[in-house]
Amino acid sequence: MQKRTEEMLNKIKTLLLKNNYIDAASLAKECNLSVHSIYRAIRILRVNGTGIIPTKNGYILSEFAKKSDDVGFIRRCFGRRTSDVIALSAINKDIQKRWASIEDQKNMSAVFKYLSIKQTGTEKAKKSMKYMLSYVNGKGN
Repeated sequence: MQKRTEEMLNKIKTLLLKNNYIDAASLAKECNLSVHSIYRAIRILRVNGTGIIPTKNGYILSEFAKKSDDVGFIRRCFGRRTSDVIALSAINKDIQKRWASIEDQKNMSAVFKYLSIKQTGTEKAKKSMKYMLSYVNGKGN
């Protein structure tokens, strides 16, 4: 990684440590970068193992987040994942037609198996999400 990139990442991490919640626009202003560069930096920080949660109030380091922040983030991830699986299952039969050789079928099967969600797993996850939401809504932080 280039020295300038490392400096930028360290500055962003420092700002996240100093501020409980800070949005991308404020980070961009403080670092003299574009908002898109901040999004890229956040992704790099995550890939490098820094837990950063996006919230309604801005970004926060996961170690300082509240339970409501966790629930909001997990809820978004769960919804996005479910939506992607629904989209994939809707186009699966058409994709299978285009990738007709045995080798193609093996590879496609491995990809779809990795991306699939069993219905029972989905129901358990929905119940767990309801519990998490009721905990946050009922008991606060």
